[in-house]
Amino acid sequence: MKKATIIIIFPILFVFCRPARPSTAMSALECLLKKNAAHTSISYKVNFRMKYFSSKDTSRYLGYCKLVKNDKDTLFHGYVWYSLPTWHLIYYYGGDYLYLIRDSLKNITSFSDPENKYGWIQGNTSGHLINTVFLDTLFNPKRAIDTIITQKLTHDTINGNDYWKIKLNYKGDDEVSNRERCIWINPKDSTLKKITFKCTLQGQNEYEEWDLDSIQYDKDTYESVNSQMSSRLSSYTINPYVPPTPESEKPLTNNTVAPEFTGVDFSTGKKVSLKNYRGKLVLLDFWYMDCVWCIRAMPSIEKIDSEYRSKGVVILGINSFDTTEEKKHDLPAFIKINKNTYPTILTSRSTDKLYNIHAYPTLYLINKKGEISFSEVGYKKGMDSILKAEINKIK
Repeated sequence: MKKATIIIIFPILFVFCRPARPSTAMSALECLLKKNAAHTSISYKVNFRMKYFSSKDTSRYLGYCKLVKNDKDTLFHGYVWYSLPTWHLIYYYGGDYLYLIRDSLKNITSFSDPENKYGWIQGNTSGHLINTVFLDTLFNPKRAIDTIITQKLTHDTINGNDYWKIKLNYKGDDEVSNRERCIWINPKDSTLKKITFKCTLQGQNEYEEWDLDSIQYDKDTYESVNSQMSSRLSSYTINPYVPPTPESEKPLTNNTVAPEFTGVDFSTGKKVSLKNYRGKLVLLDFWYMDCVWCIRAMPSIEKIDSEYRSKGVVILGINSFDTTEEKKHDLPAFIKINKNTYPTILTSRSTDKLYNIHAYPTLYLINKKGEISFSEVGYKKGMDSILKAEINKIK
């Protein structure tokens, strides 16, 4: 009778994810997913830290999040409310609208377009606060499993408490490598404690950390969260967000005079002006160090430099991001790694505005008269062939 009781109880404990320790990283992760699946909402405090690749400083954000599931929602599969006390900002996504709330000003910006609703949460650093597995957001462990190279389950201690630690290593690419995500789960109740993510871009490390506290399940509903919004809607000023038009984000028009600008050649320290190159064919490459797509474009541009420099074509790398002493300290190593031969011209952001830069890299080809003859936004395979064809048209 005693043996029979043990046999019956053990599988029940396993189903509810209460073993002393799962056998694999995926089984431990399944415990967390089953825990989340059993609840309709979660609220928590999160301390989020992030260090960008070339930055030496770590940014810190404290947020308070409320997430309520809604499987019919196509963006996040739920409703989102999170506040950033330091910035005096609140984001509320209720399905139809996204609201950016500033209590100190009694002001609300409303977003109705789905693309802008998504971008204003996931496109901002603060949007990372909700990437904690509960909703179908940027990190979805079910989808991530297919890309995992290795999985490892270990035991770890945080502030004297025991946790399961899951380590997931992902496939890298030509530029970004050493992708690693770690997840700490409380074995007593299968709740999430902490997530870290790190990766490397050409010797520079990026790091993100989510540290959760004060977790409560099923405390909030759509009605309770929406009531906080309703009281504000009746008394705050509401300004609909007006997105930029596609026309306003296009590159400057061909056959118009290229705007004049000045900068400093990083390698020589000498002042550089576009007017110094009148009478030459000039290719401008707008880039910065933390831009993966900029790095991918550089070999193509180097091919152009190698083939056409002797023919009088000038290539200038325009960089308005990496102008601090800290960034300039890292530039020589970056230039060496990428075998960058064309000069890096450090400018101000006003130069980017003059050329209507909204994405990186952006390329402009300027003819001998100082007029724009071609532009390209973003990276494309075979970019060197595209540039060759355009240069040969106007030589």
